[in-house]
Amino acid sequence: MLTTFNGEFWSNYRKYLLSLNQSSHTIRKKIQHAKQFYSVLQTQDTQCLLTLSKETRSHAMKALSSLSKYLGQYDDWQKMIKRFQLKWEQKGDYATFEKIFDENNEDYSGMQKWIKESINRLPTEYGNPIIFNTLTGL
Repeated sequence: MLTTFNGEFWSNYRKYLLSLNQSSHTIRKKIQHAKQFYSVLQTQDTQCLLTLSKETRSHAMKALSSLSKYLGQYDDWQKMIKRFQLKWEQKGDYATFEKIFDENNEDYSGMQKWIKESINRLPTEYGNPIIFNTLTGL
Protein backbone atom coordinates (compact mmCIF):
# COMPACT_ATOMS: atom_id res chain seq x y z
CA MET A 1 0.00 0.00 0.00
CA LEU A 2 1.45 3.37 -1.02
CA THR A 3 1.11 6.05 1.63
CA THR A 4 1.53 9.74 0.98
CA PHE A 5 3.55 11.23 3.80
CA ASN A 6 2.23 14.79 3.58
CA GLY A 7 1.17 17.33 6.18
CA GLU A 8 -2.26 15.77 6.57
CA PHE A 9 -0.73 12.34 7.17
CA TRP A 10 1.57 13.66 9.93
CA SER A 11 -1.30 15.59 11.49
CA ASN A 12 -3.42 12.42 11.65
CA TYR A 13 -0.44 10.45 12.99
CA ARG A 14 -0.01 13.06 15.75
CA LYS A 15 -3.71 12.59 16.67
CA TYR A 16 -3.14 8.83 16.81
CA LEU A 17 -0.20 9.26 19.20
CA LEU A 18 -2.25 11.67 21.32
CA SER A 19 -4.98 9.03 21.58
CA LEU A 20 -2.37 6.74 23.14
CA ASN A 21 -1.85 9.32 25.91
CA GLN A 22 1.79 9.89 25.07
CA SER A 23 3.55 13.01 26.30
CA SER A 24 4.03 15.95 23.94
CA HIS A 25 7.81 15.45 24.12
CA THR A 26 7.49 11.78 23.14
CA ILE A 27 5.10 12.64 20.32
CA ARG A 28 7.42 15.34 18.99
CA LYS A 29 10.42 12.99 19.03
CA LYS A 30 8.53 10.07 17.48
CA ILE A 31 7.28 12.25 14.64
CA GLN A 32 10.75 13.73 14.13
CA HIS A 33 12.34 10.28 13.84
CA ALA A 34 9.42 8.83 11.85
CA LYS A 35 9.76 11.63 9.26
CA GLN A 36 13.47 10.95 9.01
CA PHE A 37 13.28 7.15 8.74
CA TYR A 38 9.82 6.23 7.36
CA SER A 39 11.50 5.09 4.11
CA VAL A 40 12.81 2.04 6.02
CA LEU A 41 9.24 0.72 6.17
CA GLN A 42 8.71 1.41 2.47
CA THR A 43 11.98 -0.01 1.14
CA GLN A 44 12.83 -2.50 3.91
CA ASP A 45 16.38 -1.14 3.71
CA THR A 46 17.72 -0.83 7.25
CA GLN A 47 21.25 0.33 6.33
CA CYS A 48 20.57 3.87 7.54
CA LEU A 49 19.68 2.51 10.99
CA LEU A 50 22.89 0.51 11.30
CA THR A 51 25.07 3.60 11.03
CA LEU A 52 23.34 5.40 13.91
CA SER A 53 24.54 5.52 17.50
CA LYS A 54 22.83 2.99 19.79
CA GLU A 55 20.71 5.65 21.44
CA THR A 56 19.60 7.28 18.18
CA ARG A 57 18.91 3.86 16.61
CA SER A 58 16.76 2.97 19.63
CA HIS A 59 14.73 6.18 19.25
CA ALA A 60 14.39 5.63 15.50
CA MET A 61 13.26 2.04 16.02
CA LYS A 62 10.67 3.11 18.61
CA ALA A 63 9.36 5.70 16.18
CA LEU A 64 9.22 3.16 13.34
CA SER A 65 7.46 0.68 15.61
CA SER A 66 4.73 3.21 16.40
CA LEU A 67 4.48 4.29 12.78
CA SER A 68 4.25 0.68 11.59
CA LYS A 69 1.36 0.06 14.00
CA TYR A 70 -0.41 3.15 12.69
CA LEU A 71 0.12 2.01 9.09
CA GLY A 72 -0.91 -1.60 9.81
CA GLN A 73 2.60 -2.83 8.93
CA TYR A 74 3.71 -3.92 12.39
CA ASP A 75 4.15 -7.58 11.40
CA ASP A 76 6.41 -6.55 8.51
CA TRP A 77 8.42 -4.32 10.86
CA GLN A 78 8.88 -7.21 13.31
CA LYS A 79 10.12 -9.43 10.47
CA MET A 80 12.63 -6.73 9.47
CA ILE A 81 13.93 -6.53 13.03
CA LYS A 82 14.52 -10.29 13.06
CA ARG A 83 15.86 -10.55 9.51
CA PHE A 84 18.40 -7.75 9.90
CA GLN A 85 19.11 -8.53 13.58
CA LEU A 86 18.36 -5.00 14.70
CA LYS A 87 18.97 -4.50 18.41
CA TRP A 88 17.15 -2.21 20.80
CA GLU A 89 19.35 -0.30 23.20
CA GLN A 90 18.64 -1.75 26.61
CA LYS A 91 19.66 0.08 29.74
CA GLY A 92 19.96 -1.81 32.98
CA ASP A 93 18.25 -0.81 36.19
CA TYR A 94 21.52 0.36 37.70
CA ALA A 95 22.26 2.59 34.68
CA THR A 96 18.87 4.23 35.08
CA PHE A 97 19.43 4.71 38.80
CA GLU A 98 22.92 6.10 38.20
CA LYS A 99 21.64 8.50 35.54
CA ILE A 100 19.09 9.98 37.94
CA PHE A 101 21.75 10.85 40.47
CA ASP A 102 24.39 11.86 37.92
CA GLU A 103 22.04 14.37 36.30
CA ASN A 104 21.49 16.01 39.66
CA ASN A 105 25.20 15.88 40.52
CA GLU A 106 24.36 13.66 43.47
CA ASP A 107 26.52 11.03 45.05
CA TYR A 108 25.94 8.32 47.63
CA SER A 109 25.63 10.90 50.42
CA GLY A 110 23.05 12.78 48.39
CA MET A 111 21.09 9.58 47.89
CA GLN A 112 21.10 8.89 51.63
CA LYS A 113 19.92 12.41 52.32
CA TRP A 114 17.12 12.04 49.75
CA ILE A 115 15.98 8.74 51.31
CA LYS A 116 15.92 10.21 54.83
CA GLU A 117 14.01 13.30 53.71
CA SER A 118 11.54 11.23 51.70
CA ILE A 119 10.85 8.87 54.60
CA ASN A 120 10.25 11.80 56.95
CA ARG A 121 7.80 13.47 54.55
CA LEU A 122 5.85 10.42 53.43
CA PRO A 123 3.12 8.62 55.34
CA THR A 124 4.41 5.46 57.05
CA GLU A 125 2.72 3.12 54.54
CA TYR A 126 4.76 4.75 51.72
CA GLY A 127 7.98 5.24 53.68
CA ASN A 128 8.24 1.64 54.89
CA PRO A 129 8.70 0.17 51.40
CA ILE A 130 11.51 2.67 50.76
CA ILE A 131 13.22 1.57 53.99
CA PHE A 132 12.72 -2.09 53.08
CA ASN A 133 14.05 -1.58 49.54
CA THR A 134 17.03 0.35 50.81
CA LEU A 135 17.96 -2.25 53.43
CA THR A 136 17.49 -5.23 51.12
CA GLY A 137 19.04 -3.63 48.05
CA LEU A 138 15.90 -3.83 45.95
